[in-house]
Amino acid sequence: MDSRKIIEKHKKIIGGSLRRSPAPQALGHNIAKFHKATDELATARLSDPNPPVFECKRGCSDCCSLRVEALPPEVFRIAKHLQGLESEIRSKFVQRLKEAASYAAGREFKYYENPCPFLSDAGDCEIYSVRPHKCRAYFSGSVSACVQNKAAIQDAELRNAENVLANEVIQTYKKKGVVMHPVELSQGILKALEDPNLETRWTAGDQVFDLLPERIML
Repeated sequence: MDSRKIIEKHKKIIGGSLRRSPAPQALGHNIAKFHKATDELATARLSDPNPPVFECKRGCSDCCSLRVEALPPEVFRIAKHLQGLESEIRSKFVQRLKEAASYAAGREFKYYENPCPFLSDAGDCEIYSVRPHKCRAYFSGSVSACVQNKAAIQDAELRNAENVLANEVIQTYKKKGVVMHPVELSQGILKALEDPNLETRWTAGDQVFDLLPERIML
Protein backbone atom coordinates (compact mmCIF):
# COMPACT_ATOMS: atom_id res chain seq x y z
CA MET A 1 0.00 0.00 0.00
CA ASP A 2 1.39 3.38 -1.01
CA SER A 3 -0.08 5.18 2.01
CA ARG A 4 2.05 8.29 1.58
CA LYS A 5 0.64 8.85 -1.91
CA ILE A 6 -2.93 8.54 -0.62
CA ILE A 7 -2.25 10.83 2.34
CA GLU A 8 -0.56 13.49 0.21
CA LYS A 9 -3.41 13.39 -2.32
CA HIS A 10 -6.06 14.02 0.30
CA LYS A 11 -3.93 16.55 2.16
CA LYS A 12 -3.77 18.60 -1.04
CA ILE A 13 -7.51 18.18 -1.63
CA ILE A 14 -8.41 19.34 1.89
CA GLY A 15 -5.83 22.13 2.01
CA GLY A 16 -6.78 23.37 -1.44
CA SER A 17 -10.47 23.34 -0.61
CA LEU A 18 -9.91 25.34 2.57
CA ARG A 19 -7.85 27.89 0.66
CA ARG A 20 -10.53 28.28 -2.03
CA SER A 21 -13.36 28.43 0.50
CA PRO A 22 -12.12 30.36 3.53
CA ALA A 23 -15.67 30.70 4.90
CA PRO A 24 -16.16 29.13 8.34
CA GLN A 25 -18.61 26.59 6.89
CA ALA A 26 -15.78 25.05 4.87
CA LEU A 27 -14.05 23.89 8.03
CA GLY A 28 -16.93 21.61 8.91
CA HIS A 29 -17.68 20.58 5.35
CA ASN A 30 -14.16 19.42 4.60
CA ILE A 31 -14.01 16.91 7.42
CA ALA A 32 -15.99 14.59 5.13
CA LYS A 33 -12.91 14.51 2.89
CA PHE A 34 -10.85 13.36 5.87
CA HIS A 35 -13.28 10.50 6.39
CA LYS A 36 -13.10 9.60 2.72
CA ALA A 37 -9.31 9.42 2.97
CA THR A 38 -9.58 7.23 6.08
CA ASP A 39 -11.77 4.78 4.18
CA GLU A 40 -9.48 4.84 1.15
CA LEU A 41 -6.46 3.86 3.25
CA ALA A 42 -8.33 0.84 4.62
CA THR A 43 -9.50 -0.20 1.15
CA ALA A 44 -5.98 0.12 -0.23
CA ARG A 45 -4.49 -1.97 2.59
CA LEU A 46 -7.06 -4.70 2.06
CA SER A 47 -6.21 -4.71 -1.65
CA ASP A 48 -2.53 -5.45 -1.02
CA PRO A 49 -1.12 -8.77 -2.31
CA ASN A 50 -0.81 -9.94 1.30
CA PRO A 51 -3.61 -8.12 3.10
CA PRO A 52 -4.35 -8.40 6.81
CA VAL A 53 -7.29 -10.52 7.89
CA PHE A 54 -9.89 -8.65 9.93
CA GLU A 55 -12.71 -10.39 11.77
CA CYS A 56 -14.90 -7.29 11.92
CA LYS A 57 -18.35 -7.69 10.42
CA ARG A 58 -21.77 -6.09 10.62
CA GLY A 59 -23.28 -6.61 14.05
CA CYS A 60 -19.89 -7.13 15.69
CA SER A 61 -19.88 -4.35 18.26
CA ASP A 62 -17.55 -5.21 21.13
CA CYS A 63 -15.45 -2.13 20.36
CA CYS A 64 -18.57 0.05 20.55
CA SER A 65 -18.41 0.15 24.33
CA LEU A 66 -15.02 1.88 24.31
CA ARG A 67 -14.75 5.64 24.71
CA VAL A 68 -14.81 7.41 21.35
CA GLU A 69 -12.72 10.53 20.96
CA ALA A 70 -13.72 12.82 18.11
CA LEU A 71 -12.26 15.99 16.63
CA PRO A 72 -14.40 19.15 16.84
CA PRO A 73 -15.34 19.25 13.13
CA GLU A 74 -16.37 15.60 13.35
CA VAL A 75 -18.67 16.47 16.24
CA PHE A 76 -20.29 19.24 14.21
CA ARG A 77 -20.71 16.94 11.20
CA ILE A 78 -22.59 14.39 13.30
CA ALA A 79 -24.66 17.07 15.03
CA LYS A 80 -25.79 18.43 11.65
CA HIS A 81 -26.69 14.91 10.57
CA LEU A 82 -28.89 14.50 13.66
CA GLN A 83 -30.50 17.89 13.11
CA GLY A 84 -31.67 16.66 9.72
CA LEU A 85 -33.56 13.70 11.19
CA GLU A 86 -37.23 13.60 12.10
CA SER A 87 -37.88 15.14 15.51
CA GLU A 88 -38.98 11.85 17.11
CA ILE A 89 -35.79 10.05 16.02
CA ARG A 90 -33.63 13.02 17.00
CA SER A 91 -35.24 13.12 20.45
CA LYS A 92 -34.41 9.45 20.93
CA PHE A 93 -30.76 10.11 20.22
CA VAL A 94 -30.67 13.21 22.43
CA GLN A 95 -31.92 11.17 25.38
CA ARG A 96 -29.27 8.52 24.73
CA LEU A 97 -26.62 11.23 24.42
CA LYS A 98 -27.61 12.72 27.77
CA GLU A 99 -27.24 9.35 29.48
CA ALA A 100 -23.92 8.62 27.76
CA ALA A 101 -22.55 12.12 28.49
CA SER A 102 -23.41 11.72 32.17
CA TYR A 103 -21.57 8.39 32.27
CA ALA A 104 -18.53 9.84 30.48
CA ALA A 105 -18.11 12.86 32.75
CA GLY A 106 -14.63 12.74 34.27
CA ARG A 107 -14.11 9.13 33.21
CA GLU A 108 -10.74 8.16 31.73
CA PHE A 109 -10.47 5.78 28.81
CA LYS A 110 -9.27 2.85 30.92
CA TYR A 111 -12.36 3.06 33.13
CA TYR A 112 -14.85 3.48 30.29
CA GLU A 113 -17.16 0.63 29.25
CA ASN A 114 -20.53 1.85 28.04
CA PRO A 115 -22.44 1.19 24.79
CA CYS A 116 -22.25 3.96 22.21
CA PRO A 117 -25.49 5.98 22.08
CA PHE A 118 -25.61 5.31 18.34
CA LEU A 119 -25.43 1.52 18.66
CA SER A 120 -28.67 -0.20 17.65
CA ASP A 121 -30.13 -3.25 19.39
CA ALA A 122 -28.92 -5.31 16.42
CA GLY A 123 -25.35 -4.10 16.90
CA ASP A 124 -25.37 -1.70 13.94
CA CYS A 125 -24.02 1.85 13.90
CA GLU A 126 -26.92 4.25 13.41
CA ILE A 127 -24.69 7.08 12.17
CA TYR A 128 -22.44 4.87 10.04
CA SER A 129 -22.14 7.31 7.13
CA VAL A 130 -20.85 10.12 9.39
CA ARG A 131 -19.02 8.10 12.06
CA PRO A 132 -15.71 9.64 13.20
CA HIS A 133 -12.18 8.74 12.16
CA LYS A 134 -11.51 6.71 15.30
CA CYS A 135 -14.34 4.33 14.43
CA ARG A 136 -13.50 4.17 10.71
CA ALA A 137 -9.88 3.31 11.41
CA TYR A 138 -10.50 0.66 14.08
CA PHE A 139 -10.12 -2.85 12.66
CA SER A 140 -9.35 -6.00 14.58
CA GLY A 141 -7.78 -9.28 13.55
CA SER A 142 -9.38 -11.09 16.50
CA VAL A 143 -12.89 -10.87 17.88
CA SER A 144 -11.80 -12.82 20.96
CA ALA A 145 -9.20 -10.15 21.73
CA CYS A 146 -11.90 -7.48 21.56
CA VAL A 147 -14.16 -9.49 23.87
CA GLN A 148 -11.56 -10.60 26.39
CA ASN A 149 -9.15 -7.68 26.42
CA LYS A 150 -11.29 -4.81 25.13
CA ALA A 151 -8.51 -4.09 22.65
CA ALA A 152 -8.25 -4.85 18.95
CA ILE A 153 -5.35 -6.67 17.35
CA GLN A 154 -4.62 -4.06 14.72
CA ASP A 155 -2.58 -4.11 11.54
CA ALA A 156 0.50 -1.97 12.27
CA GLU A 157 0.88 -0.66 8.72
CA LEU A 158 -2.71 0.52 8.47
CA ARG A 159 -2.75 1.93 12.00
CA ASN A 160 0.41 3.94 11.36
CA ALA A 161 -0.92 5.26 8.05
CA GLU A 162 -4.21 6.31 9.67
CA ASN A 163 -2.30 8.10 12.45
CA VAL A 164 -0.16 9.98 9.93
CA LEU A 165 -3.27 10.99 7.99
CA ALA A 166 -5.00 12.24 11.14
CA ASN A 167 -1.97 14.28 12.17
CA GLU A 168 -1.68 15.87 8.72
CA VAL A 169 -5.36 16.87 8.76
CA ILE A 170 -5.14 18.20 12.32
CA GLN A 171 -2.15 20.37 11.41
CA THR A 172 -3.94 21.66 8.30
CA TYR A 173 -6.92 22.70 10.40
CA LYS A 174 -4.77 24.26 13.11
CA LYS A 175 -3.22 26.51 10.48
CA LYS A 176 -6.72 27.95 10.03
CA GLY A 177 -6.64 29.00 13.68
CA VAL A 178 -9.06 26.48 15.17
CA VAL A 179 -8.66 24.27 18.24
CA MET A 180 -8.43 20.54 17.43
CA HIS A 181 -8.24 18.92 20.87
CA PRO A 182 -10.27 15.69 20.93
CA VAL A 183 -13.57 15.52 22.79
CA GLU A 184 -15.62 12.65 24.17
CA LEU A 185 -18.19 11.91 21.46
CA SER A 186 -21.48 12.03 23.37
CA GLN A 187 -20.54 15.11 25.41
CA GLY A 188 -19.40 16.96 22.32
CA ILE A 189 -22.44 16.20 20.18
CA LEU A 190 -24.87 17.02 22.97
CA LYS A 191 -23.21 20.39 23.50
CA ALA A 192 -23.28 21.12 19.75
CA LEU A 193 -26.99 20.31 19.60
CA GLU A 194 -27.80 22.46 22.62
CA ASP A 195 -25.80 25.52 21.54
CA PRO A 196 -26.51 26.76 17.98
CA ASN A 197 -23.61 29.24 18.20
CA LEU A 198 -21.00 26.69 19.19
CA GLU A 199 -19.60 26.05 15.71
CA THR A 200 -19.35 29.78 15.00
CA ARG A 201 -17.34 30.25 18.17
CA TRP A 202 -15.11 27.29 17.28
CA THR A 203 -14.38 28.66 13.80
CA ALA A 204 -13.42 31.95 15.47
CA GLY A 205 -10.71 30.12 17.39
CA ASP A 206 -12.41 29.48 20.73
CA GLN A 207 -11.96 26.25 22.66
CA VAL A 208 -15.62 25.31 22.99
CA PHE A 209 -15.36 21.74 24.28
CA ASP A 210 -14.07 20.43 27.60
CA LEU A 211 -10.78 18.56 27.47
CA LEU A 212 -10.77 14.83 28.06
CA PRO A 213 -9.93 13.80 31.66
CA GLU A 214 -6.43 12.88 30.44
CA ARG A 215 -5.99 16.47 29.22
CA ILE A 216 -5.10 15.41 25.66
CA MET A 217 -4.16 18.45 23.60
CA LEU A 218 -3.24 18.34 19.91
